[in-house]
Amino acid sequence: MGASHGWSKEADGGVVRVWELMAGISVAESCKAPQEDFTPRTYSKLPLQKTIEGLPTPYSDNVLPYINDHVTRDETPVLVVLDDDPTGTQTCHDIAVLTVWDHKTLCSELTTTTKGFFILTNSRALPPNEARSLITTICENLAKAAKQMGRSLEIVLRGDSTLRGHFPDEPEAVEEVLGQVDSWILAPFFFQGGRYTIDDVHYVAEGEFLVPASQTPFAADATFGYKSSNLRDYVLEKAGKRFNAEDIFSITLEDIRSGPGRIAEQLLLAPKGSVIIVNAAAESDMYAFVAGLLQGKYSKSLALSKTKY
Repeated sequence: MGASHGWSKEADGGVVRVWELMAGISVAESCKAPQEDFTPRTYSKLPLQKTIEGLPTPYSDNVLPYINDHVTRDETPVLVVLDDDPTGTQTCHDIAVLTVWDHKTLCSELTTTTKGFFILTNSRALPPNEARSLITTICENLAKAAKQMGRSLEIVLRGDSTLRGHFPDEPEAVEEVLGQVDSWILAPFFFQGGRYTIDDVHYVAEGEFLVPASQTPFAADATFGYKSSNLRDYVLEKAGKRFNAEDIFSITLEDIRSGPGRIAEQLLLAPKGSVIIVNAAAESDMYAFVAGLLQGKYSKSLALSKTKY
């Protein structure tokens, strides 16, 4: 039935569309809170190669030794990645992936890790209320274990690079347990999957073109569908009751490719409670951003602004 409607190339979400067709219901409309009408900006496809070649020259210094040095320092918080789907670790290696989050397991991992670890939550398979409850439980367990082991931790929410997921439910759940953070960082770049963010617009590479994300089948997902390709619009579409346009801050490709110093300066200008959009079109862009994030975080106490990369 799905194939007869042209859905044969869809992922598991296509199964939901078949059931919707048979039952005459909409999962997306049933699980979402009513929202005011929202009209996002629209964009055209871009030629992939020409667009990439026309961007500023990537930052060329090797910042990975600097990043790795910080990752393994005793004073650096343990990074815990809550992964909402089993495919999230497909490009990772040499890091633990937990599928349980009981107190004993978390204490053991917090004691032995020097880098951090993943927790596979599979929350994308749950409705919003259940996903939020699950993230709350995991964070409560993490907080208790971290206190007992004398470790500090920070959370990353690993979600889909095509913008499908429980936003803003999951980051809100983390804050409700662990306290408000300075800003939310939204960085859906995924080089291996051909996901790029340029001028705040998120694209999916298809053949020789960059297609705005809202024009792809991913945006028509039965549960996590959206209308916005521009990440500023996406935040307002999904969380307009929490944020307004003035709350959204961008780290541009010009900032990224100027190096960590410039990135750190821009991050420190972002108002508390903002959403920070990270533009990226190469893996080196994310390396530079992480180095800038670390420099901005630790520069006052460690004088990292003078560090040679």
